[in-house]
Amino acid sequence: MTTNEMTFTQMDRRDFLQRATVGAMALSFPADPDFFADKRMGIVVHSYWSRWNSKVESQKYPSFTNAIQLLDHCHQLGAGGVQVIVNGWSSDFAKKVRDEREKYGLYLEGSIGLPKKAEDVPKFEQDVISAREAGAQVLRTVCSSGRRYETYHSPAAFEELKKSALTSLQLVEPVLRKHKVKLGSKIIKTGARQI
Repeated sequence: MTTNEMTFTQMDRRDFLQRATVGAMALSFPADPDFFADKRMGIVVHSYWSRWNSKVESQKYPSFTNAIQLLDHCHQLGAGGVQVIVNGWSSDFAKKVRDEREKYGLYLEGSIGLPKKAEDVPKFEQDVISAREAGAQVLRTVCSSGRRYETYHSPAAFEELKKSALTSLQLVEPVLRKHKVKLGSKIIKTGARQI
């Protein structure tokens, strides 16, 4: 059994109780709860990992090369919004994203990379400004560059990750406060759940 398979098949008591509780709650809802009537689910760009900037030609499943194409597609599906990577957007492109998003009535969340050192903060701030211009009030990030079982092979490596994550979060806090943006962060990527 590979590490990947183990991540998805092993379940401890806590996992079981959480999942069973959520399942029981879902079954207790009426078929169409009123409080969901005006709520539509969003789609994260990573759901389309094989189509995002794909080099493979396909008439049936064309690639998405930018946020506007993803917005158009998700609108056609009836989604409520999208979470898309914000990286190096020009002000003009951010305005086009905003116009498209507003036309469709979709919400926007940005996926954004964190600065590793102080000299990276201006680029981060520009991406925050672009995201805000496009209408995002929430940004999401991950503090590691890989899955824990592929990248962190010792407790010391994991401790270094925690240290660098804290440094990055301390660097971005003033920028987020200044631009009134919320940041959702996870420390590491895992196969089955986020930490």
